[in-house]
Amino acid sequence: YKSLEYRVDNSSQLVRRVLNNVDAVVRTDVVSRNINDFQASLSADQKVVTITLTGQTVSATNRTITVSKNVDVKLRNFR
Repeated sequence: YKSLEYRVDNSSQLVRRVLNNVDAVVRTDVVSRNINDFQASLSADQKVVTITLTGQTVSATNRTITVSKNVDVKLRNFR
């Protein structure tokens, strides 16, 4: 596979798409639901991508619950 693509779709799902060498989708997976913000930033040395996700939902007791999570992804094929 050539690359991975992450996006938030119209249903507020974070979707990971695996692309082949001509950028055709080989596989699609739902990674998370109820995502209302998705940010990615590249480190100064361009070896780590930090992904920040924010999800929000309403609980059974009608309270809004918001959670944010940061994930660092190390780029192995760095050139």
